[in-house]
Amino acid sequence: NGGKTIALMLDSNNVPHIVFLGLNAADTGIGRIRYFNRVGGSWGAVETVATATSGSIFELSACVDSTNTFHIIATGTFTTGGVHYWTGITASWSATQDIDTAGSSGDITVSSANAPVVIYNDAGGKKFNTRSGGTWSNEETISTNTTNFQGNKIVVDSADNYHVIWIENIDSSRGIKYRKRTSGVWGTEQTVISNAALPGYEAGLLGIDSSNAVYVVYQPDQDSGLGETIYYKIIA
Repeated sequence: NGGKTIALMLDSNNVPHIVFLGLNAADTGIGRIRYFNRVGGSWGAVETVATATSGSIFELSACVDSTNTFHIIATGTFTTGGVHYWTGITASWSATQDIDTAGSSGDITVSSANAPVVIYNDAGGKKFNTRSGGTWSNEETISTNTTNFQGNKIVVDSADNYHVIWIENIDSSRGIKYRKRTSGVWGTEQTVISNAALPGYEAGLLGIDSSNAVYVVYQPDQDSGLGETIYYKIIA
């Protein structure tokens, strides 16, 4: 199915929950989002969160909030194409909500108030959006660069500031960019890494500690000649 195809979440009781991308029961190439958990020490039945109306589903992302409610996004065709959203708990899932019918490459987190927050690409660049009143109507532009960008990641710190990274073309090569949103205002875009001598980088990983320091882990493209080299940076 391409992109991110599985997500692992731990709830407040340290119970693991898994969301993954599969195919419809008839295995005719129609994608569906599936869920199961390990309540009571054994793996439960697999549930269907949503089934595409046509084709595969791509780029799954999911998280759990402080009430142990799950939030899921994915790219695919559910009547319309683009990035879509579902929320719910075991055996009780919402209907499909459209976030951006031209969107792709989404990632999701939640604020301290358990409000879902996403980043994704569309024809106008890289976007940030929050859900309020049951709708996605708070879109902001993070970057207007639309050239070969992917690998979107978002984390939230203890002050409800948002940190994002992504891959895009930089100086005739692919590099990793970073930006922070503080009190509703986006800070200056920063380049985490760019090396014109390399063909590019794979999608990075983004984490944050209790002091709100941001950590980025990334790997050069498999054609870089650097083998299994892994890079690590801290963004204070």
